[in-house]
Amino acid sequence: MSGKRRKPDPQQLAATHCFGCSPNNDAGLKLDVELTDQGAIARWTPDERFRGYNNISHGGIVATVLDEMMGWAILSVGAPPHATTKLEVEYRAPHWIDREYECESTIAEQRSRALIITAEIRDVESGKVTARGTSTFVKLPEDRVAEFTGRS
Repeated sequence: MSGKRRKPDPQQLAATHCFGCSPNNDAGLKLDVELTDQGAIARWTPDERFRGYNNISHGGIVATVLDEMMGWAILSVGAPPHATTKLEVEYRAPHWIDREYECESTIAEQRSRALIITAEIRDVESGKVTARGTSTFVKLPEDRVAEFTGRS
């Protein structure tokens, strides 16, 4: 990705209980997100809490990482609140417990009421793509923003 990386507002993060990014959610992923010009990037090491079969992360957790990072891409460009309406995930390799991965998201297309966002997870050591995702996010109607975000 191009552009300088920047951190989200730590006070805003501390005020949330987001499963994906809040440092205050003990059950969560605690993704340490950095924003770019058109997306976001974070490293993630799945631990025992996210174990599925054998020594592999549960696929639903992998999908959650992709969805979370695609949501951060929206914030990277200062777009108004959007909601995920479609999420497609392609699993290309197992996500091993206690192995480090990096997820990077990018806004692929901007429409009048929707954003198409892509993301990839890579094994940090090998550089191999382990999962890909594509999502459609639809802009929330003004009268629904407070309901979804807790703010008006």
